Amino acid sequence: MNISCLITPYFSGVLSFSPASYSATQIGAGKFQGQSFDFSGGSLAANSPETVLITTELIVVADIRLHNEPEIRSRLGISAQEGTPAQLIARAYQQWGEKISEQFTGEFVFLIWDRRAEKVLVSRDRFGFKSFYYDYQPGSYFAFGNRISHLPTFLPSRKSIDYGKIRNFLAPQNSDGSFEDRTFFKNVKAALPAHQLTIHKNQVAQRCYWKVDPARYRTITREEEYIELFRSYFFDSVRQCTQGYDAPGAHLSGGLDSSSVACVAQQLVGKISTFYIHPDLPSTDERYFVQAVQNQIHSRHYEGRPEADVYGALARLSRLFDRPEHFPIPSTFHFAAAEQVRQAGCDVVLTGHDGDSVVGHGNGLIRNYQEAGDWSSLKRAIYQYAQERDIYHLNSDWLSLRATERQTQYARHYLCTELWAMVRQKKVSGFLKTARALNPELGYSYRDFLNSGLDKLRTRLKFPLPGNLLTHDFAAQWEGTRTSTNADALYTGLNADYQGQFREITHKSYVDATEQLHHIGLHYGHHYAHPFFDEKLVELSLAIPERVKFGDGKGRATIRRALQDILPPEVLNRGHKTSFNEYGLLSFQILHLQTQSIFCRGHLLWDIVDKKKFDKVAGILLNPAIPLNQKSRYYTLASKALFLGVWLEEIKKHEK
Repeated sequence: MNISCLITPYFSGVLSFSPASYSATQIGAGKFQGQSFDFSGGSLAANSPETVLITTELIVVADIRLHNEPEIRSRLGISAQEGTPAQLIARAYQQWGEKISEQFTGEFVFLIWDRRAEKVLVSRDRFGFKSFYYDYQPGSYFAFGNRISHLPTFLPSRKSIDYGKIRNFLAPQNSDGSFEDRTFFKNVKAALPAHQLTIHKNQVAQRCYWKVDPARYRTITREEEYIELFRSYFFDSVRQCTQGYDAPGAHLSGGLDSSSVACVAQQLVGKISTFYIHPDLPSTDERYFVQAVQNQIHSRHYEGRPEADVYGALARLSRLFDRPEHFPIPSTFHFAAAEQVRQAGCDVVLTGHDGDSVVGHGNGLIRNYQEAGDWSSLKRAIYQYAQERDIYHLNSDWLSLRATERQTQYARHYLCTELWAMVRQKKVSGFLKTARALNPELGYSYRDFLNSGLDKLRTRLKFPLPGNLLTHDFAAQWEGTRTSTNADALYTGLNADYQGQFREITHKSYVDATEQLHHIGLHYGHHYAHPFFDEKLVELSLAIPERVKFGDGKGRATIRRALQDILPPEVLNRGHKTSFNEYGLLSFQILHLQTQSIFCRGHLLWDIVDKKKFDKVAGILLNPAIPLNQKSRYYTLASKALFLGVWLEEIKKHEK
């Protein structure tokens, strides 16, 4: 049996660096059902004993699913049937020492306590597939687990909350950036993806072990070679994600990413199960595209609606994830799909998660033409983009507009945005050069520029958007409190040409989303796999030129060309994505109604969120006379406030 195919739901433990002792019964009590292990200097609890190794020299806890396990075994001289996951990690550590993490690809998290060297080493995979949390008190103990609530030292209460993290959660300007080790609880940290944590003599060190090198593909001269490699890598990734499982399934939304995963999985493993959740709203209906895929791969198909009880889904997520909901759209979708997965008996579910960022739309091509002063090519690219994409935020009826109307509207929008950015950055020469050049090319004038500014001003005056919904006192009290360590070392030494896309791929919101699905899967008894998150695929995609990604204007041309013989034409040729703004608004309305009697005056939420600001934003969202495209700017602000309130309610229940 391939030991990497074992699903290890839960583990926790504590390593004691002082005379104080923690018994195994203390660790397991009230946390989860698992086997306990006592040893000199600490204790562990694990759902699966194969994940634990205790010797006189090493303590190892390992939750791994290595994509390159056959290669690792060959290098270590271990047969396919030999050893447990923890034993494999122990052998690898003996062979490679602190260079162990660089050897692995795939999904993994492991802890090694080298008792002879008095060193603790923790490593997490590159994309954060597996979670790991810890509470380290120098000179005293190191408590850990793959769920915060399973930490032996953890007691949820309002006093244990990191309110500075809440401030960041509710402030839109803090939504960008790489993953950080800070959690919603004061003493609890999260291991950083693609990093190795070492504790030695009370000193903590973080080392990023992943250095992407897109330049390795610089010898490629033919577009076809990029496409062939992408196809090969993508097939390999889907194969690795399904290998060793008995009943694979896939999310199927009808989009290019999920459809690609489902079609390739069917080619590799035969009949699979597919799952589509739709809220039965016209603006979110993808059944035309889902049916096109279904007709081609003949999967065992399941369809359903999101869970109707929005509050109930958020409360359950708060308990499973030990933090507020992360997705802008509540996890009513994911819980409904997870229940169908359980009924179908699938043990792994493939997703199209972050396919957009990994494949790349090629939108940088437009900026490249602008910076190079290649005005005729810029005009052509802008017109192609306008023709092939659904830019619904400019016009809700975009797809029904004539081609010339689309081209004119998008050209004006793009150029106004770029020129106003130059004004804000005081790039006077660049502004004058661009404006003069685009007058003959696109018929764009200074009057258009000034009118666009007036339009923006009128919109902002009519629909003012607060910077955040925090109370003044809360924002002031928790500004700049408590530093954290982030994963910015991922970008050190990376060429600027690749940084933008790589930052999108490794953005903290995607790690949060991956973690959230991981915890949902643990609860329902299946595993989530994300084929687009593959080391080789990411590195290659970074190297592929923007012109190849841009294609005829639809974007993501790399995967369209790589899978043109596999994807149905309905999906292959679509250039737009479905907007879930309408369902987002509906779910907010439901949640707002459900929480009115719970979040009454005096609730802790209103010590954090300014109720007057919130009510003003909610009034806009609940006003049927205001167009939907004007409400989307407010939805995330107001929804996050309610998500936080639900989580605070769950904390309050724990205190009781």
